[in-house]
Amino acid sequence: MAIINGTSGADNLVGTSAADTINGFDGNDIINAGTRPTVAGSGIDVVDGGAGFDTLVVNCSGETQSVQLFTGGSPTFQVRSTTGNFYVDAYNMEAVNFTGGSGNDSIDTGERSGAVNGGAGIDHWLADLGGLFTGVTFILGTTTSIAAAGLSSILSIERITLTTGAGNDTITGGSQADTISTGDGSDTIDAKTRQTLAGSGTDVVDGGLDTDTLIVNAAAETQGVQLFTGGSPTFQVRSTSNNFYVDAYNMEVIKFTGGSGADTIQTGTRGGTIDGGAGIDSWQADLSGLVSGVAFQLGTTTSIAAAGLTSILNLERMNLTTGSGNDNVIGGTQADIISTGNGNDTINARSRPTVAGSGTDVVDGGAGSDTLVVYCATETLGVQLFTGGSPTFQLRSTSNNFHVDAYNMETVQFTGGAGADFIQTGTLGGTVNGGGGIDQWEADLSALVSGVTFTLGTTTSIAAAGLTSILGLDRITLTTGAGDDTITGGSQADIIKTGGGNDAIDAKTRPTLAGSGTDVVDGGAGSDTLIVNASADTLGMQLFTGGSPTFQVRSTSGNFYVDAYNMEVIKFTGGSGADSIQTGTRGGTVDGGAGIDHWQADLAGLVTGVAFTLGTTTSIAAAGLTSILNLERLTLTTGSGNDAIIGGAQADSITTGAGNDSIDARTRPTAAGSGVDVVDGGAGSDMLIVNASAETQAVQLFAGGSPSFQVRSATGNFYVDAYNMESVTFHGSSAGDTITGNTGADILNGRAGADVLDGGVGDDKIDGGTEGDSIRGGRGADTLTGGFGADTLLYGAVLDSWVAGAKIDTVTDFVSGFDKFDLSAIDANNIGADGNQTFTFIGAAAFTGARGQLRAVAGVVEADVTGDGVADFRVVLSNGVAAVAADFVL
Repeated sequence: MAIINGTSGADNLVGTSAADTINGFDGNDIINAGTRPTVAGSGIDVVDGGAGFDTLVVNCSGETQSVQLFTGGSPTFQVRSTTGNFYVDAYNMEAVNFTGGSGNDSIDTGERSGAVNGGAGIDHWLADLGGLFTGVTFILGTTTSIAAAGLSSILSIERITLTTGAGNDTITGGSQADTISTGDGSDTIDAKTRQTLAGSGTDVVDGGLDTDTLIVNAAAETQGVQLFTGGSPTFQVRSTSNNFYVDAYNMEVIKFTGGSGADTIQTGTRGGTIDGGAGIDSWQADLSGLVSGVAFQLGTTTSIAAAGLTSILNLERMNLTTGSGNDNVIGGTQADIISTGNGNDTINARSRPTVAGSGTDVVDGGAGSDTLVVYCATETLGVQLFTGGSPTFQLRSTSNNFHVDAYNMETVQFTGGAGADFIQTGTLGGTVNGGGGIDQWEADLSALVSGVTFTLGTTTSIAAAGLTSILGLDRITLTTGAGDDTITGGSQADIIKTGGGNDAIDAKTRPTLAGSGTDVVDGGAGSDTLIVNASADTLGMQLFTGGSPTFQVRSTSGNFYVDAYNMEVIKFTGGSGADSIQTGTRGGTVDGGAGIDHWQADLAGLVTGVAFTLGTTTSIAAAGLTSILNLERLTLTTGSGNDAIIGGAQADSITTGAGNDSIDARTRPTAAGSGVDVVDGGAGSDMLIVNASAETQAVQLFAGGSPSFQVRSATGNFYVDAYNMESVTFHGSSAGDTITGNTGADILNGRAGADVLDGGVGDDKIDGGTEGDSIRGGRGADTLTGGFGADTLLYGAVLDSWVAGAKIDTVTDFVSGFDKFDLSAIDANNIGADGNQTFTFIGAAAFTGARGQLRAVAGVVEADVTGDGVADFRVVLSNGVAAVAADFVL
């Protein structure tokens, strides 16, 4: 042990290998205490620099184990070594020159200046430069001095615990767990890596006051790195490899560079620069404090100046929140989360990977009028967009590329691909482009009070609904509001509901494939019109009505399959097939087109008369039928008015209800199975009209029972069953017809041929026409005309021309010696003798009171069957002819 004393000058003192006491006294001294023995109880090297600027020299270069240099308080420095070679307490020292050995040294220089050389090993330097006002730039392992701190040499240090002062510092740590505190000033800290061994500790950095930047350079990492922010610490850096383990406090800016792993980079509200490097990197940022709009496209936009983000590179996924501005944010090909806050924002989440568990793109427009952009133009499979409730929209795709949940969105911009897309916009506006494929659009415009005019495939916008572009759609499910709407569907199975208003709906066609579905339309309230345009169809169409649905449209081709509810009017246009068109009680327009078309209408509710000729009459105004064209067959029911209905050349069914009606069923086809013309006059005094004037073969008119009349013809053109008809107007053929009237005032015209005509009961008008006819007026005051030919006027009873009943017949053209009266069926004495007694012709003489007398004078034929001298039977010959005996068959 030695005691070594210096002088008042600048001494350079070196101790021995024993436990020395060294005093430098005044002056700027340099003192090296040296070593001491390692034997227990060897004592302590004690040095005291005294006054002046004194430097402690610690040279441990020969040590193979760790050495520790401590500072702070009194003594100024303490040196300890694991070997025990160094055991120094140093007082009143202003600087230290430390040289370490091959051990892991801990070197705490505190606020002191000097020189540090850690030597070999993992050496830890601790320094407090908090008193500095100038900035410090220090890179561990590269920077060799800090002049402002009086540190003239800094070598072979692997780990630092460094505190700087009020300047703008730039500090870069090493590959060990460093602690860096930069105090005031706008500082930059890069803690770098740490060892991957368990228990390697944490890089802890603290930027202090002002705007401080954390640098994380993980470019060499091949596994994921995680940067977290929020609360305290400001940032946390972790890595799957364990190379990075940083807690960073009081940092305002981040500069992050990732490697080839899948990184998670959470910058929060902080600015800076971000480079994800290779790999699938996820960025999370909170820009909700911004009041200006953000325009950002992941993978394209490289900065957001308003947020202090000066460089944004190599990111594949994001969780981004923006502020109150009008933002336009486009995600990437991973599952993104985008929340745009207030403002009128636009969000395009884009696609995500198809791998199972790839997650969901979640977007939230927040307050304001926000638009979801869906761009699926490259998809070859179907995409589905759903809306209603929460989330506002859901996007799915068959390929699994798209899986988006979108909240608080007011508008959508949808672009589909080549697949069969389902696009549900609901009550929301925007743009819709289905792209290729059979695309279905579903929209709810029920809140509209203005009318909508929309033709699928032609109309490109609905301004009142905020739908500015509508393209590439093939099928619709559309609901409209209270306005007067005109909606035309497409060639798929559509669903159209028009709500209130006087609407017109044309569902058009659907595919002919099995399972193609049904066009369903609903007019809602108001007077609504169904439009069916089948002009291109070459096979038969069927329109049914009655009950619910109001109308059903079917086609043999399968092109039309429509169920229509709450429709009041029909506009039907047929094609070249045989159509069946049932309008029921509804008004509208009917055009059968080419082919044998059958119209069925129920006008029983009318109280005014209907005058209708099939093929000629083009409207029935009272029934709201404004156009009736190209119809060949009729099933018609009328109301309580006096109707005049003429059918066509097919088998018609005509029912006229109450009123004094006339019905002409006309002809029917002669082919087997062509059916029967069926007419029914209903209540009232109704007349059947039969015009067989074009017939060349015999026609038969039968009367009595039910039906009231039956009309048959040898050609088969006439085949009529007539019910509840009281009279008939008949025009016969050119052959010998058999014509029988009924109880009404019939008009019978046999025309050519030897006809048999019987008027039946009623005041009939009968004209036999040409050739020799057999004519019986029957009961009632009949007017009989034989026409050309030798005609026979048949009377079967006194009541056929009864004087007492004022039912006297008139014969207009009797030719004596040519025409005959056949009275053989009348019993001339129906009181006094049995059997059919023959009349006695008395010429022009007066009755004598004998029964059975028949007389004829100019213009009159009469008979007395009761013997009272008064005529019981009389026929007036209006041409004034006086019949002779030869003119009678008695």
